[in-house]
Amino acid sequence: FSGRMNVDFNLRDNLKLNTNVNHSTGHTNTWPSQHAMFSRSLWMTPTARVYMDDGSLAPGLNSTYTNPLWYNDVHKNDSYIYNTQFGASLVWDIIPGLTAKINGDYMHSSSTMEHFYKANVYSSARPATFDYSLNKTMQFEGVLTYIKSLNKHNLNVVVGGSQIAYDNLTASAEAEGGSTDKIQTLNAAPTKTEAYTYR
Repeated sequence: FSGRMNVDFNLRDNLKLNTNVNHSTGHTNTWPSQHAMFSRSLWMTPTARVYMDDGSLAPGLNSTYTNPLWYNDVHKNDSYIYNTQFGASLVWDIIPGLTAKINGDYMHSSSTMEHFYKANVYSSARPATFDYSLNKTMQFEGVLTYIKSLNKHNLNVVVGGSQIAYDNLTASAEAEGGSTDKIQTLNAAPTKTEAYTYR
């Protein structure tokens, strides 16, 4: 999903305000590595089983070369991405030839990724992982422009400044040892294997 809106205001004859808002949301549940999915599938023999005699999915040769359908069944991958941007621009014609322009932008981007590995013939650990990322960017710019024509000569003077600030946060947690595949979150796993945050 994505959306965009631009709204402009004529505050005065010599003063304008331009604003914009952008937002997008994305979701995917594909393999963490598309390359691994295709390369490992190509190495499987053409006679490799897809289904067992009882109709269940065949696990493949080993934990590395697995049946793609079986892999999708035991792995849960959910990734979400959210992006929001706000912007505003103020244009002021102070006097003929002298213009001031001020821009401000704010970008907020965040993503989450949840992974759960169901108990299977190769592992009963049921590892669960949660990753979070937050990125915020703020930028301000100011430009003062003066243009003057004198006979055959043109004078153009530009003075400006800008400032940009970043704020980033990354967090991750892993745990394993859950007793059931029905609860696929960290709270059901008693053994915490990793946890960290950093900016």
